Amino acid sequence: MGTPAITYDYFQARQHHEIDERNIGQIGRIWYGERFDFEPEQTFEFEFNNVIGSRPASLKVVTGAISDIGSSFTCEVNGVSAGTIGHFGLAGVNTLVSRRGQLIANNINVTSDDVDVKITFDNSGNPGAEGYLDYIELEVPQSLVGIGESYRFRNTEAALQPGVVQFQFSNATSISEVWNISDPYNVTTVLNNTSDANFSFVDNGGEVKEYIVVDNNDFFNPISVSNRRVANQNLKGTIFIDSNGNFKDIDYLIITPSFLESEAQRLANYHITSSNLNTKVVTLSDIYNEFSEGEQDIAAIRNFVKYVYDNASSPANRVKYLNMFGDASFDYKNRISVRENIVPSFLTAEATSLTQSYVTDDFFTYMNPNEGNVATNNLMDLAVGRMIVTDITEAREMVDKVVSYTAQPAFERWRNDVVLIGDDIDDPQTDSNLQVNVNDLADQIELNRPDYNVRKIMMDSYQQLSTAGGFRYPDVEEAVKNAFERGSLVINYFGHGNEDGLAQEFIVTQSSVENLRNPNNLPLFITVTCEFTRFDNPLRPSGGGEKVYLNSDGGAIGLVATNRLIFISTGVTLNRTLDQYLFSYNNAQAISMAESLRLAKVDPALNNDATRRVVAFIGDPALKLAIPDPNVVLTAVNGNPIASNTDVLRALDPVVLSGEVHDLQGNLIPNYDGEVSVTVFDKEIDRTTLGE
Repeated sequence: MGTPAITYDYFQARQHHEIDERNIGQIGRIWYGERFDFEPEQTFEFEFNNVIGSRPASLKVVTGAISDIGSSFTCEVNGVSAGTIGHFGLAGVNTLVSRRGQLIANNINVTSDDVDVKITFDNSGNPGAEGYLDYIELEVPQSLVGIGESYRFRNTEAALQPGVVQFQFSNATSISEVWNISDPYNVTTVLNNTSDANFSFVDNGGEVKEYIVVDNNDFFNPISVSNRRVANQNLKGTIFIDSNGNFKDIDYLIITPSFLESEAQRLANYHITSSNLNTKVVTLSDIYNEFSEGEQDIAAIRNFVKYVYDNASSPANRVKYLNMFGDASFDYKNRISVRENIVPSFLTAEATSLTQSYVTDDFFTYMNPNEGNVATNNLMDLAVGRMIVTDITEAREMVDKVVSYTAQPAFERWRNDVVLIGDDIDDPQTDSNLQVNVNDLADQIELNRPDYNVRKIMMDSYQQLSTAGGFRYPDVEEAVKNAFERGSLVINYFGHGNEDGLAQEFIVTQSSVENLRNPNNLPLFITVTCEFTRFDNPLRPSGGGEKVYLNSDGGAIGLVATNRLIFISTGVTLNRTLDQYLFSYNNAQAISMAESLRLAKVDPALNNDATRRVVAFIGDPALKLAIPDPNVVLTAVNGNPIASNTDVLRALDPVVLSGEVHDLQGNLIPNYDGEVSVTVFDKEIDRTTLGE
């Protein structure tokens, strides 16, 4: 290998303290350990061996804080100040749930093997402030010496040294070998074949390399796994095989844990017979066993879906729908008391901002090469929905709702009704266009789908009352309740909201949706708002959106809903784009509700907006809107063809309306036998809101 340019007899010993106990904002993947508001001063002890006091050590401390005003942490190493971490306050910042900061000190003086790191939290006089430690990392120079036990080492200075470098050990008689573990898939070994007190080896410098010193007195012992038996399985070999042993492309995948498998299979059987979709149910344990060595891994789920997607008989026959059959949680490891990490979803690493963090199942649908890194240009290739059930009872009830929705024989007039709800103006700087955009949305639906009856509930058209709990709109609450219980094909709310309800006046609340009774006329509920359906937070009793969906006696058949903050501009674009596909503008063939959302997200209007990922479909991704068919066509008024009719209908005048029933291709159905529901509307009039 050549003559070494330099010899190192020391390394940077690294110790890391981190306890993942709490997710302080209940978002993202960052967890914190020790809490400092009740015990503001805490000391952490570290023990090294053969410290070289003449060389500088380094310290990194990462902390988090929740406080309306500024707060800070001070850090000391063996009684000497190492620096301060400052945190800004959260007052007036509604997009953040916490602050995060760090201290990096590279010239710490450590002269003993025992190192104490003291951290003190200063709440700046705010008793409600909370301080948390994420982790402490210490790097202390230490001699390369045999100590009677195995240990890891690396030398960051060697990474800056080109050419060959040498590592020199003393007191090395018990050192049997050194492993180079820089590449865990290509571990190399250097044997100590001498009995000398000194031992050395050479390697190429220029990069940080990781090694393990193996001591004869401290060999590693393999861990014995208690449950070592794994049943034979072969997902790759069987997933496309039908009951007759023949290859058959898959239309619909349902992924679920074993304890929900029976209801997932009932749903699959229903779609096989009623929707003509080849549907397969696959358990998470089978996916993990085959794609991630038995460990929970969301990448394993995606890789399985991609295997099914890539191995279809042709691009046209690829899997179209993915159902995540079970609730999700921000807690992948079941560390909190409410354990609802049933079918895991993708969580961002970001854990402080409600605008930059999100939970999304879109990750499982990125099928193209070089996708899966959740970059903005990753685009969905199949529709995905999540049925947010937590137990077998909820699963049974939600499958029952699907069967009832699609098998309901009575196509009543509500299936032509679309209700749009517009929030009022609480902040003139941000809300002035909310009702304008809702009105424009109604105009577009009426223009492109005149067969739909669009009804608008503009909150500012109703009298606002002051109550002990704040301002309220009781008449709006009643109108929204009626929209559900009298029946609507789609109910779309655009405005402010949170996990407790919709609008600052709480026109929809958790309790109000629990009391809905509309089992035979379930709408699709679109809520372009903020966190109304934050389904990954089990610490809050199910948010309003979750309760709308999980209502076994009514509520909604599905939701297009947000789980984090969304900007009004994105909401406007989402609504306009979604409706094109959901309502089949230009007489396009009807598609599922989840597929409509997928097409909206990959549409040029939204495919460069990363915020689109906060919007999810909650429900069965293969379900289509219960649009009545066949079509009823008005042909004449008082015997005059509708195309040339100029009659004016007056009050109390007898009127004869004539029409035909057509199939979806526009052909007359001459032998149709059934009832037609007829509603006659007056002419359009302009209305103004109260402007309050």
